[in-house]
Amino acid sequence: MSSVYNPENFVGRVNLAASYISSSRNTSRSFDTCFEMYDGDAVSTALYRRVQKNPSSKLAQNIWRYLSQNTVIPTALENAHRIDLTAWARELREQREAAWKAKLAEGAERTAQDDALTA
Repeated sequence: MSSVYNPENFVGRVNLAASYISSSRNTSRSFDTCFEMYDGDAVSTALYRRVQKNPSSKLAQNIWRYLSQNTVIPTALENAHRIDLTAWARELREQREAAWKAKLAEGAERTAQDDALTA
């Protein structure tokens, strides 16, 4: 399995998170990363869909010990029309990375302006 830190490894992050939750493992940096690669909404939606398909699974029994129903369920329902979660995950990453880069550029511009004023 490819690293959870690989942005394109959405399926790997879903599988790792499902494994932790299903086996009631203590969380770890790797588990947290499953939701921190800018596509956490898609990861949690994928997990929710698995629970819906197999409500008697260990994943279903444990999911709400790890994730918030108040966040996951509305997000999953709002995105029920999405068939390809891997594509959605990629879209989320691209959007959020672009927003982050814009924020960094804005900060750099402000710093340059401040430097020009104090020079």
